[in-house]
Amino acid sequence: MTPRLVTPPADAIVPLNDMRAHLRVLHNDEDALISSMIDAASAYLDGWRGVLGRCVLAQTWAVDYPCGGGWRLPFPDVETVTASAGTATLSHDSLGSIVELSEAATVTMVIRMPAELLPSVQVIVKLLVGHWYANREAVSGDAKQSVPMSVDALLSPIRWVRL
Repeated sequence: MTPRLVTPPADAIVPLNDMRAHLRVLHNDEDALISSMIDAASAYLDGWRGVLGRCVLAQTWAVDYPCGGGWRLPFPDVETVTASAGTATLSHDSLGSIVELSEAATVTMVIRMPAELLPSVQVIVKLLVGHWYANREAVSGDAKQSVPMSVDALLSPIRWVRL
């Protein structure tokens, strides 16, 4: 019952121009590098395998359930659900999202993190990309630097942990 991505987010968490401004890069010579770093930071944070355990921007995921009944969904911020067969009813509790199915079905869900959390995630992406941009090589010798402590501080209150 591993979720699979059906429709990825339409936009980047941080647009390239905003990231260039954050990095104080005035040219577009390194746009491909910066874009790949934005993508890597987004993949690190977002979706089923992301450290946040939730979807940042609106996206669609699907999960196959073998029978009817109440099922805990793999994401906390589910907005809508549809079932390939029978009926699906969405509800939420303090542990996340639940779907009640009338029979076995593939459940397709639209998920998006609450809007008030997005600014924190955008700052996290900017901090990660800024760190990677300044430290482009593997850590070795005297150049040991970890990810900025502020990233961990911003991640902690918005990280969703599956039980």
